[in-house]
Amino acid sequence: MVFIKQDVAVKVGQLLGKGVYESWLSVLDAFNDEAQRAASNSSRLRKYSVSQGVQATLDTDLAAAKLIFDDFFVRLGRVDTEGTVAARRCADAINALELAISILTLDNDCVDALFEFGIVAAVEFLVVSPLAYEAKRMRDLLEALLRALTRAKHEEAAAGVQTGVDVVIGALTLFTTVLTGPVGLLVVVGVGASELVAGAFLEPPAPTSVTVAGDANKTLSMTMSASKQYLKLSDTTTHYIGKAGTVCAFVGIAFDAKKLLTGYDNLSHIEGLLKQARMAQRRLVTSLQQYRSTFTAILEGIERYNASGKKMLAQTRATLQFQLQRTGYRPGVQ
Repeated sequence: MVFIKQDVAVKVGQLLGKGVYESWLSVLDAFNDEAQRAASNSSRLRKYSVSQGVQATLDTDLAAAKLIFDDFFVRLGRVDTEGTVAARRCADAINALELAISILTLDNDCVDALFEFGIVAAVEFLVVSPLAYEAKRMRDLLEALLRALTRAKHEEAAAGVQTGVDVVIGALTLFTTVLTGPVGLLVVVGVGASELVAGAFLEPPAPTSVTVAGDANKTLSMTMSASKQYLKLSDTTTHYIGKAGTVCAFVGIAFDAKKLLTGYDNLSHIEGLLKQARMAQRRLVTSLQQYRSTFTAILEGIERYNASGKKMLAQTRATLQFQLQRTGYRPGVQ
């Protein structure tokens, strides 16, 4: 409960009307409630690396609200000497504080949603899973294979060999694109996880690298799509014409290096890379199948929250900015 000295309360009533200071008290009490809730939620989020973006936004909003709260009492102390001017600035501070409290309330509701829908646990699980390592390992092996095949293409003059190698290179390139493209698998399982969570659930005061590129929920959706595309590619059969006009076929990346490059000097090098890549491929496909439900849980949670929470938060931030511009009020500024 916040208390204002009786003589100050009477003075405010005389200057701005009966009941004004009582309404101020209810706003100040509401701030204390949400500030305590925000501090508790900040501690709660601190335990999880993927929620750092949400925690940073919550802490920033709490600090902004505290600045207005403290400024209100500074101005309240001037009512005796400055009269109506100070009292009206107190009213401006209260109006701004009400909006800041609304933002804090939405922030706190967001944190509740993150835990209620299991989003923090799901993303944390995804990041600490071997999926990120496996996807990067697969990318590195595919790129090494592509370099070796490109070299073989230039070293083997036979047109039939070159045509077959071109087909295999094209098939492997599709895999690397799904892994490393702007909306590839490595987007979500890499460094930007905390920013993805923040961008998906909040409209941060300052944009992050992920939210600049696009909404995090859109990025997650596209990554889910990339996961499905990768699994589909892994079951795709590719055909090419080999030596002597024979038709060759392989599934996923499992081409037959001997048939493709019979007699090639560096065939053993390509076969060695291919063996490693096929093992990595099996591990990655297994992981993608296992973690599909995790992707789905994240996206469903975002969809449920975004139905109202994120949009309302963005609108409230915009209203606060408009209010500050309209009144010219700035905490700590005369």
